[in-house]
Amino acid sequence: MDDSAEFQSLCAAIGFVEINWALFEQSLDCIVLSAHRDLGGSAIDKNLPRSYSSKAKFLRKAFSKVEALNPLKEEAEEVLSHSDELSTKRHDLMHGVVTHVKAVDGCYTFSKIDYVGQDHSYREFVFSPEDFPTLADCLLSLGAQTTRLGVKVDEIAQRLSTS
Repeated sequence: MDDSAEFQSLCAAIGFVEINWALFEQSLDCIVLSAHRDLGGSAIDKNLPRSYSSKAKFLRKAFSKVEALNPLKEEAEEVLSHSDELSTKRHDLMHGVVTHVKAVDGCYTFSKIDYVGQDHSYREFVFSPEDFPTLADCLLSLGAQTTRLGVKVDEIAQRLSTS
């Protein structure tokens, strides 16, 4: 494969990560909304969480404190632990900059600026296209797990609204 095709494959892989993360996070948004609006989660936080980290924090509290959600606490924690692991990789790939369009030893080097308090911290990381199939499987699994959890949360909300 020539350098141009390899770089296009990297771009496609990053696009796959972003599209699948968006699908996951949209499912997570539905769970958050239902827990917040329909199941009493607004008592935990009056504002609907927007960022991934705020949603994860809110849901951990909701599945612990909202009695109707308690039976799903373990399943929710599994989803959130899985997404926490993937969120850093996704964030790096989305907000990092490829420093060279040509792979070195089969890997691409990225640079990333992180916020540290009121300052910035510069770092580099490497992404190997060989790692993509595992990452893709993890994202697909996360999406399926989150969808299943969302269906269960919706069923609880529906059941409680008709009681």
